[in-house]
Amino acid sequence: MEAVLVAATVLSDSPNTAADPFAATIFFLIGVAGGFVHGALVGVAGRPEGVPLSAAIRGIEVGAMAVVPCGGVAWGAALWIAMGPTAWSSGRPALLVATALGWLLFLAANTWAVIEGLAGLRCATHRWPERRPGIPLVLLIFTVLLIAFVGWQPEIWFTDLRVSPLGAVFLAFGATVWIALPIVVFILHFLHQWRSGSSIWDGNGHLHEGDSP
Repeated sequence: MEAVLVAATVLSDSPNTAADPFAATIFFLIGVAGGFVHGALVGVAGRPEGVPLSAAIRGIEVGAMAVVPCGGVAWGAALWIAMGPTAWSSGRPALLVATALGWLLFLAANTWAVIEGLAGLRCATHRWPERRPGIPLVLLIFTVLLIAFVGWQPEIWFTDLRVSPLGAVFLAFGATVWIALPIVVFILHFLHQWRSGSSIWDGNGHLHEGDSP
């Protein structure tokens, strides 16, 4: 989230706006909340075959306890990242070093997240009974949001800046992954259960117990 804020402000020709500690902290908190929720969903829905639900839930509990100590480090890194444009323009060595450390932590955490997320996404997609209509629906939502955001260029939350066309792409992607995807999964799952547990999306209209989804 901090990287998105910095990129959006730089592309909006107001790079120093990213250094506002209030905006940086709000973006950090949104990232923590959204990241934990999505991590929990991936941990449950994307667990490998043979891992019981109880083990996945215990992993989420361990992650919840790790949020506070790891969150403190991440908050510091987020503030350092937000100071990046200011550090670059001022040329102060201490700020440049702190910013570099923040970006290194960002790259390490996001590389790990991408690896785990892709593995979880493959497992979750395999076990998602409604994937046939779900995946095209999510892609359609992303396309609609992308067209709307590029044309509208909405204002960045808690700032007076409007995103650039490239920033609109990031915003559309984030809204699709963080908001639209969970809603689509929930609604399709509800429809699935409403039809008495039968998959209404398979070719024959039924998914019997023991069948491969």
